[in-house]
Amino acid sequence: MDIVDLSSENTMTFGAQGLVETLETLDSHGMYRVGAGRNEREARRPEILDVKGQRIAYLSYNQADFAQAHGEVGGINTLAKQHLVEDIRAIRAEVDWLVVNYRWQADLSEEPAEWQTNLARLAIDQGADVVVGHHPQQLQGTEIYRGRPIAYSLGDFVFGEPSDHVSDQTALLQVSLGDRQMKVELLPIVVRSGQPHQAVGAEAAAILQKIRAVSEPFPVPMEPVMVLDIRPEAPAAGDAHRPRGLVCRPSGEHAYRDQP
Repeated sequence: MDIVDLSSENTMTFGAQGLVETLETLDSHGMYRVGAGRNEREARRPEILDVKGQRIAYLSYNQADFAQAHGEVGGINTLAKQHLVEDIRAIRAEVDWLVVNYRWQADLSEEPAEWQTNLARLAIDQGADVVVGHHPQQLQGTEIYRGRPIAYSLGDFVFGEPSDHVSDQTALLQVSLGDRQMKVELLPIVVRSGQPHQAVGAEAAAILQKIRAVSEPFPVPMEPVMVLDIRPEAPAAGDAHRPRGLVCRPSGEHAYRDQP
């Protein structure tokens, strides 16, 4: 693990003192962190990782409006559209790639709600390269929007007390970055006795088919494995955002290079 998302409301279970101890512990071990802070400015601050000459920025937002950081009061980074726009625009020109994470709080259906697609696409419109939703146990669809991947909900991964009788299906999104290329891969995961394992065989196929089925309504559904060639294109009228384009290529390793 290199970076930790602290945008969970449970980050504040032990109050301000617990938050500070968490931040100091992560810092002392050289761990990157995002999504919470001693004040609003720190909570909204992006984390930037330098990986093999490429700068990758992370932002994280919690959909809830409780335990939030505001002013000089510490807490988690809660979602406000204007803050999202400001945060992305402030960092976009300084990095090569930008990842936005959403911690949803609402009960979700298999198909993403309109408010989810609006928020995810807003982040892409402003300059994000990858958008990932998580927390509710519901797995949802994935799409390619303006040449960038959106995973609307990857579920809750590991949650609850370990039990030999519990078997939950979820997924990971693996993203590899190259020279203006991006490889995205959905990894089917099964959680047994509180431990995640990569699914194989029929179980893996069933998880991927479930994601594929709920992704079909999107104009460009994301395949389980894709290599995206990102090429400049003329921006639309009134579009001040960074030019972006998309060419989908076969997923073989020969089509991809220089993975950090």
